[in-house]
Amino acid sequence: MMRRTRQYLGYLALWCGVVALLAPTPVAAQSDVFKDSALHFIPADAAFYASLQRNKEQFEALKNSKAWARLKELGYMQDLIREIQNSPPFQQWQFVQQNPQLQALINVGLDGLANEIFFYGDAEWTQVGRAAQDLSMAMNTAQIQAALSGGNPQQAQLKALIEALSGLPEDAKIPLTIVGFKFSQKQNVQ
Repeated sequence: MMRRTRQYLGYLALWCGVVALLAPTPVAAQSDVFKDSALHFIPADAAFYASLQRNKEQFEALKNSKAWARLKELGYMQDLIREIQNSPPFQQWQFVQQNPQLQALINVGLDGLANEIFFYGDAEWTQVGRAAQDLSMAMNTAQIQAALSGGNPQQAQLKALIEALSGLPEDAKIPLTIVGFKFSQKQNVQ
C-alpha cells in the first residue's frame, strides 16, 4: 500500500512539473507576438487559439532550477525516475534514439516542440460547446432525478447520454482543429 502511495505521489510530482513547464507565460516585450508567432495565420472568426512559445527556454529554466534539483533529491522521486528508466517504453525510446536513421526525425520533432506549439479551432467549435453543454445537462438531470426517485443513477445517465447522442444531426462533424509547430530549421522539415 505504501509503495503504491509513493508511486502516485511521484506521478503527481511529475505531472505538476509537466504542468508547470507547459503553463502559459508572458512573452517578452521585445518581440512582436503577431509577427513572431502563428497568430498572423489565424482567421478573425476563430473560436479559439492557444500558443505555447519558447518551450525549450522554459524547459531549460525548469531543468536547471534549484527547485527541480531539490525535487530530484526526494526519495520517492528517485524511485519514480528509476522506475521510469527501467520501464519498457523508456528502454524502447533509448533504442530509438540510438538509431541514426531516426535521429533526424527526432531532431525535427524536438525543434518543433522547442519553439512554438499552437492550437486553433474554427467557428464551428461554438456549436460543439453548446451541444456538450446540452449533453452534460441531460446526463446530470437524469442522474439527479434517478437518485431522488430511488432509481439507478448510472443507468439513467447512460440512457440520457444515448438519447442525447441519437438526437444529433446525422451530418454532425468534428470542427476544424489545427495543431501546429514552428520550426527554426526549416530545411530539415522538408
